[in-house]
Amino acid sequence: MQCDGAPRPSGNGVRVSIAGPLRGDGRRIRLVFGIGGIGEGASGSTLRTNVTLLFEGENRLFATLGDDKCTTDSVSQSRVESLGDHRAIYRIVARGFCIGPASNPTHTERVVITSFDFAGRVEFGDDDRHEAQPAPH
Repeated sequence: MQCDGAPRPSGNGVRVSIAGPLRGDGRRIRLVFGIGGIGEGASGSTLRTNVTLLFEGENRLFATLGDDKCTTDSVSQSRVESLGDHRAIYRIVARGFCIGPASNPTHTERVVITSFDFAGRVEFGDDDRHEAQPAPH
């Protein structure tokens, strides 16, 4: 398994990518969770979430196309490592659900992700601290 996370490019929340093992033919499944409204080290609940499902090596992609179809019920972060120069790695644990499907780009196929639970890692650095804000409670 592969897990990487960082602040979302917009600075509003975090993005966590979780991928299964890479097969010999170059295929694997990857889930990407974009959780809005949460910053470095913060916990939160009822957070709007975008979910993307990629079938790598098959050129297939499904996305909820916005953060109005999935919700992260609860998320917590705990610092596990300081990297110096105001950089740190956090363990993130999240649980949530989706009320709408993820569609392929042509809207001809859909995948339903009813619920999700994951634990992973998110790395924050100096450049991220002023952008990502803690989630309101």
